[in-house]
Amino acid sequence: MVQKKLTNRQMKAIETKEALYQAAIQLFNEEGYEKVLVEDITNLAGTAKGTFYNYFHSKKDALYHTFTKFDQIYQEAYDLVNNTTTFEQRLLGFIKHAYKEINKMGKKIPWALYYNSMLDDSPLVLSNDRVLYQIVNEIVEFGLKIGDLDTNKPFSHYVELIKTQLVGIDYRWCVSSEQIDFSEFALTNMSVFIHGIIHR
Repeated sequence: MVQKKLTNRQMKAIETKEALYQAAIQLFNEEGYEKVLVEDITNLAGTAKGTFYNYFHSKKDALYHTFTKFDQIYQEAYDLVNNTTTFEQRLLGFIKHAYKEINKMGKKIPWALYYNSMLDDSPLVLSNDRVLYQIVNEIVEFGLKIGDLDTNKPFSHYVELIKTQLVGIDYRWCVSSEQIDFSEFALTNMSVFIHGIIHR
């Protein structure tokens, strides 16, 4: 399928949204999410305040755009490992690549995402629609198919266990006062977990 070429106006809109998002992320990292005003974001991005609302409903909406960025990271990480031959290789490889990229962002943005999302009625951080959990579903299906996971237990059993582990790892990393490498921390914890669920 041939993609339509974007018009100059569409390209400009994409660039403006990205500039606003990057300004927001820079300020959230430097000042802390709660201290940043929409006006601060537009001043840094060099746009009018009204322009911000053409792309984001609120400061929180700009923060939540990070979920889209995470989706890209997760998909790219999964593409690197979806030809591996065992459940363990596939899940740990995915986590290694994805969390290595997220680690580069530091803790402030993931923590702001986690904190603000958990205050919502339907937390996005837990949404089954996220690319992260769609990939987890695929990895579990693969594990069951090749016999690395016990088929006597339902698909949902493994998915929920892994989701719980990932959310716990995310939270622990975000709130830690220590300088912890997110990828190494996640791999250490998930390795122990995986050895407990692999069908032998």
